[in-house]
Amino acid sequence: MENKKVRNNLHQVLQDKGISMYRLSQLSGVSTVTLNSYDKDKLTKYDATVLYKICMALDIGIGELLVLDK
Repeated sequence: MENKKVRNNLHQVLQDKGISMYRLSQLSGVSTVTLNSYDKDKLTKYDATVLYKICMALDIGIGELLVLDK
């Protein structure tokens, strides 16, 4: 099995939607500190509740937020 990485696409989604990290924090109820960790793609494990809140706030599916590098 090859080494594949799941990465998040939060930075690009925010740019595409014209939403700031601060606004996403307000919409989702997730702290800016946590969102910054997701934005910088520094996590190795993702919290399902946080992912859900981000997706609901941005009106996107999980497949738009998380991407499998091939």
